[in-house]
Amino acid sequence: MYVGTLQMDIIPKQKEANLNFIDSTLAQTAQRVDLLVLPKFFTTDIFFTTKEEFVALAEPIPHSPTCHRLAPRLARNFL
Repeated sequence: MYVGTLQMDIIPKQKEANLNFIDSTLAQTAQRVDLLVLPKFFTTDIFFTTKEEFVALAEPIPHSPTCHRLAPRLARNFL
């Protein structure tokens, strides 16, 4: 099994930009790794100033926009 880890400059609170980077990375690594480990809070970063800010960016699992966006690519490339 080939495992890849991803280090990235997460753009705070910019889910779309961070997901675009992940999409690009998945496209480049899908044929070389069996498992790609992403950073914690890879869509938003970990620094929040209020609880409300955190709650506004939180997503339910597995029915979140992030899961729905990444699942088809992951299923196509890694299953």
